[in-house]
Amino acid sequence: MQPSPASDRRTPLVDHTVPPRGPRRRPAASSGRLRSSVVVSPAPWEYRRGGADLTDTVTTQHGCTRHGRVGGERGSRVVGAPHPQLRSMVVRGYAGYPESTAVHGNFVLPATAAVLVVLKMVDSSGRPPEFLSGPHVSRVRVDGACSPSYLELWLDPLGAYTLLGVSGAEVGGHLVDLSDVIGRRSRDLADRIRDEPTWQRRFGILDDFLLRNSETGPRPDPRVRRAWECLVETGGAMPIGHIAADVGWSHKHLITRFTQHLGLAPKTAARLVRFDRVRARVDVNPGASWGDVAADCGYADQAHLTRDFREFSGVTPTEYAAARR
Repeated sequence: MQPSPASDRRTPLVDHTVPPRGPRRRPAASSGRLRSSVVVSPAPWEYRRGGADLTDTVTTQHGCTRHGRVGGERGSRVVGAPHPQLRSMVVRGYAGYPESTAVHGNFVLPATAAVLVVLKMVDSSGRPPEFLSGPHVSRVRVDGACSPSYLELWLDPLGAYTLLGVSGAEVGGHLVDLSDVIGRRSRDLADRIRDEPTWQRRFGILDDFLLRNSETGPRPDPRVRRAWECLVETGGAMPIGHIAADVGWSHKHLITRFTQHLGLAPKTAARLVRFDRVRARVDVNPGASWGDVAADCGYADQAHLTRDFREFSGVTPTEYAAARR
């Protein structure tokens, strides 16, 4: 199935002032104070984290392991692994941020091929109560207070197509009210999640919703899926010409079909996968040698890594690592 064309429901990602559309039960208002420091969000391609910083494991009826974690820029965070059937599509699992009295006023979304979905538990101005951020090829500084409490998940771009019915090409570079993507179900889902008293039960409701969509949602072109898997599995190192040969398309046709689904050309997607691989390494080990990281992640040298890192995040690798300590 081919992705639907872009529509006028999108708002450029640099403009985070989309008002919610239509009446809805809004999350409770925030009473937090604004913190003005700029924060760069961690890498979405974090398929596995070391067990040392995960505690309070709980297993749900779906076999989803729930963890509680303390630390990071926002202080307390609760994370949960999705159902095994979803793990290729939900690339970082679920993250819940309990209400904090210190709310970030500015932060940076680095360039990424992933799709970010946010459901606010506590209201804040500037963005809808439920929204998604599409793939983008340059860093974006987000102004205004972040919600003190919210649920967040990062989706593989082709996973977002199956789970939400929206392609990267349709929402790339934009922030979109989730109700404009999945309709009334967005509000019903968010209200049910907010009504639950624990993060484990909230994750369970979200898991059920995504599992149903995974069984009935549209499927991307199998050869585009294969091309994307080649990039992810090799950390962006597989030459585009080799991928075209692998899927049986010409180089030009691969670029066309890949871009239609992801909103990114294969070469750009490869750079973003490689960049995210570096960030995932640094999130786990902020003290890693940059020369070793560059070699392991497919960069020509450390200078090459630094150029890409600064272009996509707005900070140097050293500055990013320092913020993770």
